[in-house]
Amino acid sequence: MEELSQKIAELIETLNKNSVPIGLTIFCMIVPIVISLAVAIFAVVQHYQNKRLQKNISEKELKVQMHGDILNIYDGYCLVQNSLGKVSNGVVPVFINPNVLIQWVNDMQNSAGVLSQSYNRADLLLPKTEMELRNILKNILEKFREIVVDIFDYINSGIAEMNRVQAWQKITMSYGIQQNDYATLYTNKNAAADLEKLYINDDTKRIDNKIKETMDLFEYDKFDKFFEPYLRMYTEKE
Repeated sequence: MEELSQKIAELIETLNKNSVPIGLTIFCMIVPIVISLAVAIFAVVQHYQNKRLQKNISEKELKVQMHGDILNIYDGYCLVQNSLGKVSNGVVPVFINPNVLIQWVNDMQNSAGVLSQSYNRADLLLPKTEMELRNILKNILEKFREIVVDIFDYINSGIAEMNRVQAWQKITMSYGIQQNDYATLYTNKNAAADLEKLYINDDTKRIDNKIKETMDLFEYDKFDKFFEPYLRMYTEKE
């Protein structure tokens, strides 16, 4: 016990002999604290900066993904517009030529499938508040389906082929061109024009009217402008 007391006394004496100014002592105590505090603050700031950066990256990735999805919807509807545009001058030139008719019908079938997918995608992705755009897309879908059904009913009824055969018979009698000889027909503008006139009927007129009504729905103010907020890409300043 006496030995321990002696050691403490010696330590106190040593400290008294080698003492430093109290200000320096306090400074040496504060500096590590300040450094530790600065490191902690820097770590917190860095953490929030990283979170904000990750959020910005996530938002940009979401915008890019959304842009791609909406573009696919737009392209799907444009495919329908293109299919209908092939008969914008009337369906008669297509119906009088079986080879052209088959190609166009296949094109219409493909467009119908793509259109259904595009509409379903739009129904899932577009905000519920986008009622006007939703109604536009639904209206085009319904009208296009009506056109496809009308065309197939007309073909499957046999009336389309019967009208074609009867029109060709008159052309053969008038111009001496053998039935289904389209190579010779198209070298004779008058014969080709007369064949189309002979083929026109209430069914083709009805289909033409439906196609025109649907094509009108693709005008800029009725269609494209509603996609612009989603498809225009702007460079944003951070």
